[in-house]
Amino acid sequence: MLMYILFILFLLGFIPFILLADQKTHTVRQGETLYALALDYKISMEDLKAVNNLDRDMLMEGETLIIPTDMKDRYLVMPGDTLSAIALKTGNDMDALAALNRINPEELRSGMSLELIRSPEKGETWTVREGDTLSWISLKFNISVERLKQINGLDSPLLKPGQILDLTDKRPQTVTVGPGDTLWKYSSKYNITMKSLQEWNNLEGETLKTGQILQLYPVVLEEEGVNSGSDNKDNPVHREPEVRLAALPFSPPLYYALPTRKKTQPSPLYAEEDLDSPLSNYREASKLMNEFDRAIDALPRLSRILEGYRIVIDPGHGGIDPGAIVENQDGRGNKVYVVEDEYCYDIALRVYKDLKRHGADVLMTVISPNHTIRQSPDASLTFVNEKNEVWNSLAYNKSNQDSCWPVGSRTGLNRRVEMAENFFGSAEREKTLFISIHADNQPYAGEGTIVAYHPGDSGKESERMAEYMTDYLGMGSYTHAQELRVLDNNPAGAAVLIEIRNLAYPNNSWAIRNDDLRQDDADRIVKALTGYASRP
Repeated sequence: MLMYILFILFLLGFIPFILLADQKTHTVRQGETLYALALDYKISMEDLKAVNNLDRDMLMEGETLIIPTDMKDRYLVMPGDTLSAIALKTGNDMDALAALNRINPEELRSGMSLELIRSPEKGETWTVREGDTLSWISLKFNISVERLKQINGLDSPLLKPGQILDLTDKRPQTVTVGPGDTLWKYSSKYNITMKSLQEWNNLEGETLKTGQILQLYPVVLEEEGVNSGSDNKDNPVHREPEVRLAALPFSPPLYYALPTRKKTQPSPLYAEEDLDSPLSNYREASKLMNEFDRAIDALPRLSRILEGYRIVIDPGHGGIDPGAIVENQDGRGNKVYVVEDEYCYDIALRVYKDLKRHGADVLMTVISPNHTIRQSPDASLTFVNEKNEVWNSLAYNKSNQDSCWPVGSRTGLNRRVEMAENFFGSAEREKTLFISIHADNQPYAGEGTIVAYHPGDSGKESERMAEYMTDYLGMGSYTHAQELRVLDNNPAGAAVLIEIRNLAYPNNSWAIRNDDLRQDDADRIVKALTGYASRP
């Protein structure tokens, strides 16, 4: 009878479905409080109130409360709990747990209900809620964004509330062809057209060979070890865990000191001039970077792979030079404009943060006086072209002349190389790297990430690093030898310029505006560099 009543209440919208999976009841006794019951039953006050449709904290003697008991995805914070202790107890990474729940460790309070990270069960699905992103679901279930998109056939990371996502694949990524197996058999079994199977496997006909590895997706991705549902025990796909890098231990505002006068870039020609003189801007930017460094130092180390490395991160353009300004659309069909240097600076900061957490000594060539990492709260708003970035060097700002502002001229590009030379000092050359981050705007260049190196580079190490990085930078990535001043005579052991996205393609121009996807771009660069540093 109780379950019948609960079902009717659910249909009427009084009880959230997620809390109906399993529950019992409790009759309130004299003196009992909501807080005490939440502790007794190891659930949060919020969940207890939600499932009982309570808009009050006071309880009445004799009333019956529903107690949800299916809490495998959550942890109730108890008095004395710390985030590190909860992470250890639940087998979750502390940084990832903080990022998943969007909290600082210092914000942890008794009675909070925390989301937990776990691998999905075979055949499990997820119904998209308001505010869900692919990156959040990826973190929640320890699945890469690329794999989620592959499993669900998604071309875009945009999600709609109510959309149902598969969390495990309905077919393996590859199979080993057995005796007598035919292309038609696999086409029928996995509901794939024979034409697709032929294209994905470069087959001219329908003949298969015993022992042949057959791809069941256009691209085979390395995956995290979730249950794939594959019935092919003889051909396990090689999987390596994806490291989801945690956010900062604070939620950064869009701008720290002076906000932009416009909320969005209104036209290709619009720009907001320097906030002050070069020297004043340098002092403000240095203070902000020191705060940023302290926040990074408060995070746990990710590894020691890059200890002994000195790495220069060079955000493309900046100062007087905005780079490309490309027209795009928001989610409502309105024109918006994407400013290359503003978005590349944001990706560069994300790379800077995590390279330091892997033990590297890192230098940014240009820095901003009024923002660090920025979020992108609204599809209709884009970062404004601000001409306020300065060289990250007192010597280059000391004269306080207009000539101190960063520019895209030969002098400006040479200055980036000079800064690298000063920063590297007497460090081992093979442990010095220079990474310049840009966004291309060339329709003929393709959508994939380009890693450029200078032709004739001494020892070919830049070319080798470029080739190595493309394995990490997504489908369609490729290397390109190019005469670029910022790479010419660069003192680094290896120096590359990364065109992380091609803004000539509308989907890339949209993606770079999404902070989750900028973090994904940064993650790929960091994984490529740590992989390169730890290669045999």
